[in-house]
Amino acid sequence: MIPLAVQTYTIRNEWKTDPCMALAGLVALGVKNVELARVDFTPQTAKLVKQSGLRVISVQAKFKTLDKEFKAMVAFLNEVSCRIAVVSVLGLKPLFLGLRAVTAYARDLDRLALRYRNEGITLAFHHHDFEFVHIRGKTKLEWLLEHSKEIRFVSDTYWCKVAGHEPFDVAQQFGERLIGWHLRDYDAVSRKHPDLPCGKGSIDFAKLLANAPSGVVYGAIEQNSIQPYKDLQTSLDHFRSIQAKEAL
Repeated sequence: MIPLAVQTYTIRNEWKTDPCMALAGLVALGVKNVELARVDFTPQTAKLVKQSGLRVISVQAKFKTLDKEFKAMVAFLNEVSCRIAVVSVLGLKPLFLGLRAVTAYARDLDRLALRYRNEGITLAFHHHDFEFVHIRGKTKLEWLLEHSKEIRFVSDTYWCKVAGHEPFDVAQQFGERLIGWHLRDYDAVSRKHPDLPCGKGSIDFAKLLANAPSGVVYGAIEQNSIQPYKDLQTSLDHFRSIQAKEAL
């Protein structure tokens, strides 16, 4: 049974208006775990989250933030009792340049992962669709896997589908280095609004969760929605139908 969370990107607009009420909305849905993203990693945020009663299962930030603000990020992670930090997006050089930039980025990820490991924290990298671009016969994602050893990975079901890959197959490619998922559904019929609540699109989440590599320790529901709590309820209902309620 894989613990499930909600990523706060889903409620980013509500958070800007009133962080306390935004978190209360998650609690009202029966959510127990969150992955913090698009928030300020400050003592004030840590206090709000702890007061809400929600458990922080992971935090997500850009490489620059996790690197340049290392001490502050470690302090925040310790304050909210979180042991997983996730690099949110590929850097500009590996995004736009070739293999040399990708392999250099893999080494940078490993270097930063070791720094966090020394603090008892696991560092992971979250992919989008552009990591599936091919360079010299392999995808950028394959090159990142090949040229890194320390970094773990978070796979995004939605971006897998956008890139034309099945989330289940990508998970097997990561193997034991996969630590988590971002769970979003995908409308393969109508590409106009392809981002859907989980259970309303083309992704077989039951198969995905039932065959998770042993290294997977969480899944974070992430929605890009103008009605986030309504869509979250749909996603939560779907996961409660295929996995024990206690996992949520």
